[in-house]
Amino acid sequence: KVLNENEKSLRKGIAPMSGRIAFVGFGDRYFLNAFLPESPGTGTLAMEFLGTEASARLVFPSASSVKTRIYMGPKKLEALEAVSPTLTKSINFGWASILALAFLRVLKVFHIFVPNWGWDIILMTLGLRILMLPMSIKGQRSMIRMQRLQPQMERLRAQFKDDSERLNKEMVDLYKRNHVNPVGGCAPMIIQLPVFIGLYEALLNAVDLRHAPFIFWMKDLSAPDCFPIAWMPKLPIMHCHGIPVLVLLMGLSAYFQQAMTPTQPDPNQQRMMMLSPIIFTIFFVNFPAGLSLYYFASNVLGAIQQFVLNREFKQAAPAS
Repeated sequence: KVLNENEKSLRKGIAPMSGRIAFVGFGDRYFLNAFLPESPGTGTLAMEFLGTEASARLVFPSASSVKTRIYMGPKKLEALEAVSPTLTKSINFGWASILALAFLRVLKVFHIFVPNWGWDIILMTLGLRILMLPMSIKGQRSMIRMQRLQPQMERLRAQFKDDSERLNKEMVDLYKRNHVNPVGGCAPMIIQLPVFIGLYEALLNAVDLRHAPFIFWMKDLSAPDCFPIAWMPKLPIMHCHGIPVLVLLMGLSAYFQQAMTPTQPDPNQQRMMMLSPIIFTIFFVNFPAGLSLYYFASNVLGAIQQFVLNREFKQAAPAS
C-alpha cells in the first residue's frame, strides 16, 4: 500500500506507522527524493510539519546501522523502475492508475518512432478513437434515431398527458417498433469516462512533457498554453501576457462538435450541453497544454465522425 499525504494532512497530524518499509520520500508532480531502506526493512515512520517544511523520521529500534539507497530525480517510469519497480507507485495517478500507467507506456512507444511528444499525443488520441469507434458510432446512431422520433414522442405526450401509465406503454412500443434504445446514447459515454480520466491523469503527471516543445509557440506541453503578446495586459485568469490559442481552438472544436450532435429531448439539458464547451475552455486555461492538445485532437476527430454519421442518416428515409 502506498500512502500519499499532503501538507494539509501533515499540519493536522498523522499517527506514526510501523511495518516493512519499501520507500519513504518527498515529492511533487514531477520530482521525487526517496530513501529505500534495505536492511533492516522493518521500522517506524513518523511524519509532521515543522514551521514551513515537512519532516519524516525513520526509526529502526533494533539496528545500530542502516543500509539504504537514495533516489533523487524525476518521476520518469524507466528511471524509477531501474531503481525499484515499487517506486513507480510514487506517481500519483489517482483511482485510474492502471489505465493512466498503460496510456503512459503507449505514449512512450509512440515516442520511439515519432520523437515529438505533441505528435505522440495526437497519434494516441487517434488510436483511442479507432479502438472506441464501434461503441461511439452505436451511441451516436442511437441519439440520431431518438432525435427523429421527437415529433411522435411529442404527439404521444400531448395525447396521453393525463395518463402516465398509458404514455409509458406507448413510448416503450414506439422504441420497440423503431429499434431504439433510449439509453443507447448514454451507455458508451459512461463506459468511455474512465478511459478519458486515465488519459487525463497520464498527461497531467508525465514528467516527459515537462519543457517538451510541440510546434510554433508551444514550447512546453506541461505548462498552460499561451501565445505571447508582449504589449498585451495580463488577463485575470492567464499566467502570462498573451492569448491561450490552443485552448480557444479546443473550445471552438468542442462547440462545433456539440452543435452537430442531435439535440436533447430536454431543452434545459440541451442548453447545458451547449454551455459545456465554454466551461471547459475556462478550466483548461491553466491546465497543461498537452491536455488541451489531446482534447482538441479528440474533438476534431469526433466532429468528423459526427459529420459522416449525419450524412448517412440524411440519406436514409425518416421514421414513419
